Amino acid sequence: MPLWNWIKSILTPNQNKSHSYQSKHRPKHHPIIKNRVSSPAPTTTSKINRPKNSDNSTEESVNSVLETHERPDSLLVILYLDERHKMLLQPQVIGGQIGNPINFQVQQIDNYSMTGIDGYTANFPSEYAIMTLRFSKQHGKPVISYAIDYDTNNLLAPPDYHEGLLNEPFSIEPTKINHYKLIRVQGQMIGAFNQQVQAVFAFYRQQDWQTVQEVGIYIKLNKQKTIFNEPDGDQQTYTFPKNSIWRVFREIVKVDGTTWYNLGGPQWLTSNWTIIRTQPMQPALDTKLHSFHAVATQLDASIDFVQNESVNYYDQPYGQIIGKLAHGTKVKIIEQLRDEQKLLWYRLDNNGIISEKYIKLTK
Repeated sequence: MPLWNWIKSILTPNQNKSHSYQSKHRPKHHPIIKNRVSSPAPTTTSKINRPKNSDNSTEESVNSVLETHERPDSLLVILYLDERHKMLLQPQVIGGQIGNPINFQVQQIDNYSMTGIDGYTANFPSEYAIMTLRFSKQHGKPVISYAIDYDTNNLLAPPDYHEGLLNEPFSIEPTKINHYKLIRVQGQMIGAFNQQVQAVFAFYRQQDWQTVQEVGIYIKLNKQKTIFNEPDGDQQTYTFPKNSIWRVFREIVKVDGTTWYNLGGPQWLTSNWTIIRTQPMQPALDTKLHSFHAVATQLDASIDFVQNESVNYYDQPYGQIIGKLAHGTKVKIIEQLRDEQKLLWYRLDNNGIISEKYIKLTK
């Protein structure tokens, strides 16, 4: 047992060396020593004669000092092992007298917690003893992953909790959700468990939705429209009447080209048979001096004027200027107005009126 041999070598005195030293340096003839009566050397357990005038407290103090210098007759080796019996620290070796209390400080190990003690004893039990302190690595805080509908912020599945030991690496794969496609991920998908809770957010969109955007437009219904609780969802028990005007909060364009408008809450309708407006009510035309033939339409166009210049648009034909549009600006036409002189005017989706000669239709 090499460990015990090493401990004994430290604590066992070299008797031969001590004896040879005393023989070599002891005087052979000395009148005082010659007549002295030999007596054994005092040990830590020998009683010490106190002076005549000393009290009991002095004797107890002297004996206490001597006891602290007594050579230990018991050794306790303290081992620090992990759950795989691997040594985490160098063993602690503590000496003392058999039966005396054991006093020692447990060494702290970063990222480990003590889970048990083998061979525990409160007093020195015998000449040699071993106490084993067992440790296990601490668990890190969990990594929580969420699957969220990008457009509604609704959870698509219960959160997943990923757990592991402190500083242990993790790698998270986004959950596959039926009928949804992954849009983006927020948070670290590859990392290590630490003392902080970590979160990963995976955002999804319905597979057949191409674009989703917030809008601030109004639509006029050219016919009575059926209302749904969601795109391609269930029909509501009511409809919206012809010629009614509604505000649109969200627009969804599907992969097949179908456009859906959200009118607030679970109220959706398709874009067919609707006219887009930027204002809830369209200003009435002044017909005192002119008459107009109006035709609803939906056309894409651009301003065709002079490079680096802007053209005026009006509140109605021959009316007041209400704004300017730069050459090349993309516009949407929602109505055609032809007056009694056969001149053509366009109403834009911002309700501005502009002459056809400043408009270039998109083919």
